[in-house]
This record gives sequence, structure tokens and C-alpha cells, in this order.
Amino acid sequence: KAIRKKRSQKKPIWILSDRFNKAGDNGENLFRYLSSINASEKYDIYFLYEKEYADYERLKSYGTVLEPHSEKYKLLFLMADKIISAHADASVINPWLQDGYVFADLYDFDYVYIQHGVMPGNLSGWLTRFNKNAALITTSAAREREQLLGQDYAYAPDQIALTGMPRHDALGVQEPEKLVIFLPTWREALAGEPDPFERRRKYNEGFKNSNYCHFYNTLINDERILAALKEKGYRGEFYVHPSFEAQACDFHGNELITVGSGLANYESILNRASLMITDYSSVAFDFGWQRKPVIYTQFDYKEYWDMHFYEEGYFKYEKDGFGPVVYDYEAAVSTIVDAIRNDCKLSDEYAKRGDAFFAYSDHNNSKRVYEAICALDER
Repeated sequence: KAIRKKRSQKKPIWILSDRFNKAGDNGENLFRYLSSINASEKYDIYFLYEKEYADYERLKSYGTVLEPHSEKYKLLFLMADKIISAHADASVINPWLQDGYVFADLYDFDYVYIQHGVMPGNLSGWLTRFNKNAALITTSAAREREQLLGQDYAYAPDQIALTGMPRHDALGVQEPEKLVIFLPTWREALAGEPDPFERRRKYNEGFKNSNYCHFYNTLINDERILAALKEKGYRGEFYVHPSFEAQACDFHGNELITVGSGLANYESILNRASLMITDYSSVAFDFGWQRKPVIYTQFDYKEYWDMHFYEEGYFKYEKDGFGPVVYDYEAAVSTIVDAIRNDCKLSDEYAKRGDAFFAYSDHNNSKRVYEAICALDER
């Protein structure tokens, strides 16, 4: 049935996505751009998202939204020409998961990975062409592209495009507030059991007793940081990583620093904030792109790289990062306090690192990504 429909369809089908329960990433920003240029005149464009979540109504204003569990989506998947996503989970390129072998011979699409963030580490064991078989991967920096062209990934030069990230088109459009944001990344060993299709994880009872939880809970309640915030008229917001969404209840805020879930509006958070506290998260690249200061709190440096699912790559935090790197609690507190008392000003050293790293600092990233995807049909 799908094959017959595909032969008779008038326009190529593009299916875009971020997380199924959280948009606002490169997928949505590209979807928004496609709507603005009326790309639907040339393509049938869909965005994949669950109806019960907060972003659904906003996404509908840009175009047609598909339910991830629907039969309509699965039919359109078999008819699709392009599967375009900010994620590379198995369900993105195989919605039937373990039963996918039944339909695999019918798959006839180009998979385009527009990334969830700049890639600082070596993910070749996961993202290799022999595993994901992406027709195109978009990148934001020349060094990032060079890493993906290494032999471990097995991609050809025309499969790795230097375009910038669509979500950067929405950044830097307002004056920041007196806001400090805490955005640490996740730890695979601490995350609850995954549901691969839902792209969410269950609550992990042991999480609240971890060094990770203790470090950040203590940090956001440290009296010295709170005193500096109060003195300079700042406030703070702490957000768990989306993979730790179920663990948000294990963190406790106060009158100056609130705790939010992993389903927050990151576009708004990044635009409003003046200082970012993170660890290894790729969201620091968004702040670096905005030329705003970052503090990297890498209290578990050895454990992180011993346990995490990817290896260190070309990006070295002390040499290339967009702010200082600290490795213990007291250094984290004193560095954060100093930054707040200095009104979160970016030093020339870190501004120059941003200038040197990113290929583009304009707001034409979605346009370049769109052109790179269209070029696939000219190969």
C-alpha cells in the first residue's frame, strides 16, 4: 500500500523531529524556517510530536504535526523521502524497533542528522555510518566536521556539511536578564530505565544518594552563592537534563534559585541568562555562540570519562572552552561568586575562543541546512 502511494504522490515527504515530548531544538527551528519560506509548496512536511505535551499547539502553527504512535505516521514513514531529526535514536530511523526487520526492505529515505548540539567528543562507536547510515550530518565548526570525517565514522566529505545549527537562529535576540542558569548534563549510570520509543526514562530511586545529586543540590543552596546573587540583584534557575526529567523532584530550590524540569523552553532560558554553570553539556556551545560566559564544574572528571558512552575528542575544555574549568566544590563556589560579582562579564580570552571556533555567527543556519538537504537530490 505504501509503495503504491509513494509512486503516485505528487510531492516528496519530509518528516522532522526533536524529542517526541520536547521540541525547541534544531528540528523545530528548521520546521519553523520551512514554514516561513513556504517550503510546503514543494514538499509535504510533517513534524513528529506527542499531542499531550506543551509544545504541540505552537508546532501546529507552523504546519502538520504527526502523532509518533499513529498508523498515519508509520505509513508516511514508509513513503518518506527525508527523515530529518536532531536525534539519532533507533526509533528515529526505525519506528518498529525490534520488529523493524519486517519493513526494512521498504525503507527508502535519506536520514539527515541535524544534531542535538555541537559534538565535542568521539561518538564514532554510536554514530558510525555502519550504524546510523546518515545521508547527511550537519555541523557548526570546522574542527567538529574534521572529527566526523575521521576514519572511525566512515563518512564521505559530501555527507558532512558545515552549516551551523538551526536553533542558533533564535538566540541572541534580546538583552539578557540578571539570571544565572545551572544546566549540567546527564550521567548514563544514574539514569532510570529507558523506553526507547518514548525517549524518556523512569525514576531511579538511587539517584538522590549520588555524588552528582549531592554536588548540584549543595551548590544551588550554598549560602555564599546566594549572598552574591542577592548582593548583585541576580537570581538563578536550575534545570535537570531531559534524561533526568523524572529526577527533578530530587533537587530542592530556594527563594533565589528555582528548580525546573528537563522539558523547559531552552530557547528562552539561553536568551534570558547572563551566566551558565554546566559540566560537559553541549549546551555550553550555545552560550559560547552567544559570546556569554560559561563555568564548567567537572567535579567527577575521571569517573565521567570512564563511564560515559562517548570518548573525549578534539575539544579540550581548558584549552578550548568558553570559560574556566573547576574540578572541586570549593573552586566551583569561588569561581561562581567571582563571576556574579563581576556582573557576568565575558573576558576577551573567552570571546576570542568563540570567534575562532564557530564557522558562522549569523542567523542563516536554517537556510544553509535546508540548502544542504536539497542538495542531496542532486548527487
